[in-house]
Amino acid sequence: MPSSITHEYHYRDVYKYTTNDFKNSFDIETYRKYSLFAQGHDALFFLDFWNLLEQKNHHKKAIYLQDHDFKKICLELIELIRTYNLEESKELKLMLYGFITHHILDSVAHPYIIYETKNFGLHEAVESYIDGKMIEKKEQEEFRKYPVHRIIPSLPEINQSTIQVINEAFYNVYQYKNFGNDYIRALHQVNPFLYFLRYDPIGVKKFGYNIVDRMNLTKTKYSWLSYYNKLEGYDKYLNEEHRPWINPVDNNIVSTESFDELYEKAIYKTAIILSEIEEAIENGASMEEFEKIIPDISAVHGQKCDQNLKLKYLKK
Repeated sequence: MPSSITHEYHYRDVYKYTTNDFKNSFDIETYRKYSLFAQGHDALFFLDFWNLLEQKNHHKKAIYLQDHDFKKICLELIELIRTYNLEESKELKLMLYGFITHHILDSVAHPYIIYETKNFGLHEAVESYIDGKMIEKKEQEEFRKYPVHRIIPSLPEINQSTIQVINEAFYNVYQYKNFGNDYIRALHQVNPFLYFLRYDPIGVKKFGYNIVDRMNLTKTKYSWLSYYNKLEGYDKYLNEEHRPWINPVDNNIVSTESFDELYEKAIYKTAIILSEIEEAIENGASMEEFEKIIPDISAVHGQKCDQNLKLKYLKK
């Protein structure tokens, strides 16, 4: 995370700062049409959301993808695009770009959010609050009653060649079988998830979640799922006062950046990466050039992937 709506708006904002050449490759309508790809690895959190047994395996994969082989999977997708002469496939390239967009925002924002929130329930509640702030800023309407399930466009029908490339890439890197099929299926379930579990204009779902939480049947809290939440009390998590905070895996990395500053930082960083990759694909660049463009960073803490670093430094 950040949560699904914030990722959608981030994807839109990135486009504004891409190069003219990138915009020549993807007009705004085409770019926006595939914005569900910006849900990235989080799409697996939506897959089979009604089936608790299946969810456990999907969640395990999503969590693993956050911190392992990000650069390797991006390079594998690019290699397969070139191998199968799919450089003109807009949907396949936008799958890659959406995946990158998601990962970069997480890598920039997550260190701060994890440091501030520490635990699962508060983490998700803060990200829901940020969703609400983004909706009110972008749509100029009260977020509690806004139809959140209509913000992200439904995914168009995806070509089998795209699914096959995703299958092959994720099997080669992670040994995940039929990941492309599951991934596309997961993306189709994002908006139903938002509608059935999160859209809550009069607070009925919030009431039900509160009852379940009070029963304390599981360690998981569910009240954050409802968008029927007041925005008061969470402003401090935007860090507009620029309080110092520490990267949760390295106490030598200290920042005073606010969430808004981190969001803007992620926009510029992502726009540069996408523009450079698209230019490299168009120019037939070597794989060594792509290796220079794509950072090998974790979506959890923003440092190098695959180090299994512990989240040791959290706000007291």
